[in-house]
Amino acid sequence: GNALMKLMQYAEARDAYNTALRHKFDSSEAEKKYQQANAALKRKAQQVDVQAKCDRLLEQADGCFAEGEFGNAAALYTQVLRKQPELGIAYGKRASCHMKLGTFLDALEDAGCCIRYGKREEKVEMYKIRARALMFLKEYEVCIYACPIAAKIIPRLFY
Repeated sequence: GNALMKLMQYAEARDAYNTALRHKFDSSEAEKKYQQANAALKRKAQQVDVQAKCDRLLEQADGCFAEGEFGNAAALYTQVLRKQPELGIAYGKRASCHMKLGTFLDALEDAGCCIRYGKREEKVEMYKIRARALMFLKEYEVCIYACPIAAKIIPRLFY
């Protein structure tokens, strides 16, 4: 059972501990390990469930964005981020919604989060959104400073 727990094969580990309990091998330790395996199996199932819900919400939000319902799309991306707060793509897409809605400070904040949590390809677009948001906010000097930094970080993809 212990080896199966280390391999994150929780169902099999639980079964091994259950077998140990039936054969009365050190029952107190086996019971404790059985409970741990069962709890780990439940946590894993919950994570899979959360991921599936987030995937459905992302699809809905993408549909709303495509139909021009930017407020609804932003709300759906927010629901995703409540469940997975380090999902860079959701921040990036919500930043795009905020740009369309004219809420540039929110777009700037979400673009920054996407740059922090997102993948390399997502960061390129977020630097562009940051630059546009800064322009709309009339933060020209900050924008002039931010763009060369972005170009140095990702020179091949930025232009």
